[in-house]
Amino acid sequence: MNLRKNIAEGLHQAQIENTKDILPVLRLINTVIVDRDRQAREEGNVEGVSDRIIYEVLVKMLEQKKMNFKSHEEKGEADLANQEMAEIKLIQGLLPRKLTGIETIQAVDRAIKTLEASGVRDKGYVMASLRKNYNWGQMDFHFANSHLVKKLC
Repeated sequence: MNLRKNIAEGLHQAQIENTKDILPVLRLINTVIVDRDRQAREEGNVEGVSDRIIYEVLVKMLEQKKMNFKSHEEKGEADLANQEMAEIKLIQGLLPRKLTGIETIQAVDRAIKTLEASGVRDKGYVMASLRKNYNWGQMDFHFANSHLVKKLC
């Protein structure tokens, strides 16, 4: 999954449909990404920011929207709370689906089998393969690493 591509497609579709409730949110997200890209290019990264950085931006925005929702709800501002909830759902829809614990274990076991990993020396090789095949936010790499250590030791 390419977060940048998904956001660009969502923004394009919202512009075509003139969806007034989600268009400003997507424009804000796109503006933040463009700004981060500019900063990255100034630092010598010609490709711009990675999906990991975009994921982190979306997670921060999601946390802020949740706090805003809670604040509006406590104040009894139902319209604003509903708007925040719609924006929360939009951002959640852009984020990759997180693998369950069982799915993570299965992915680790498949990687071990595919790479024929047999000892702790192969741990970095297996983790590199998992990071290549799964996006940020999709897999809990700490959990995957702990399962991998158990399997290889």
